[in-house]
Amino acid sequence: MSIQYPVAQARAGKGGRVDVLVLLDSNGSVTKCMVPNAIGHSAFGETTCAAIMKVPFAPALDKNGTPVPSFYGISVLFLIG
Repeated sequence: MSIQYPVAQARAGKGGRVDVLVLLDSNGSVTKCMVPNAIGHSAFGETTCAAIMKVPFAPALDKNGTPVPSFYGISVLFLIG
């Protein structure tokens, strides 16, 4: 997965951290991306969710091996230099 650094934040020399919570359907497709915690500009959360929405995930499986909807947490750190 490639997450593009927000241009305005890069030019301003600003960094940040984003924690996102991703809702996956039983096929592993992202149905929702939420940002419960972000340090820095909101553009970091928007950029992260935009990239994650394009990523195919393997679905979670229940104890019988049947694909089920699930949540997945991801933290992304944006640093310059």
